[in-house]
This record gives sequence, structure tokens and C-alpha cells, in this order.
Amino acid sequence: MLFTTGENDVRVDPAHSRKMVAKLQQANPDGWPILLRYERESGHSGGGGMSAYIKTAVDEKAFLMDAVGLAAPSRRGSCPAGDPR
Repeated sequence: MLFTTGENDVRVDPAHSRKMVAKLQQANPDGWPILLRYERESGHSGGGGMSAYIKTAVDEKAFLMDAVGLAAPSRRGSCPAGDPR
């Protein structure tokens, strides 16, 4: 389970997310990952621009892939020959 919150959230106090994650971690006998992604520069509706959005999306996708047992694709050899990307 992945929670995300922003320090500048005017609708929901970020402390609520921290407390919820702590309680779930304490009551988690199987040891499943229960993590909090805490963004210092964002609020309830995100913020921080495109780069912050991309970083959040990458973290969420990586967490999901790990949770369902998928390996991240290798960067080496993942592009067609001659493609500079």
C-alpha cells in the first residue's frame, strides 16, 4: 500500500497520512509494504510542475510493479539499434 501526501496540503493535514501509515504498519502481521511518499513542495492537487508529476508517476508505477512481482525493463538493449533514446 502506497500513500502519498504533500507538505503544503491545505485540505488534509499531512500528519493524518503519517499517522495512518504508522497504524497500518503496526497492525501488519504479514509484513506487506506500507509506505508513505511525502512530497515537500506539493499540496492536495499536486504542484511542482511536470517534473514532480513524472517523479510521482514513476514511483507509483515502480511500487505497483514490485507489488505484483514484475521486473523493471532493462535500460540496456531496450531501444532498437541506432535509436538514441
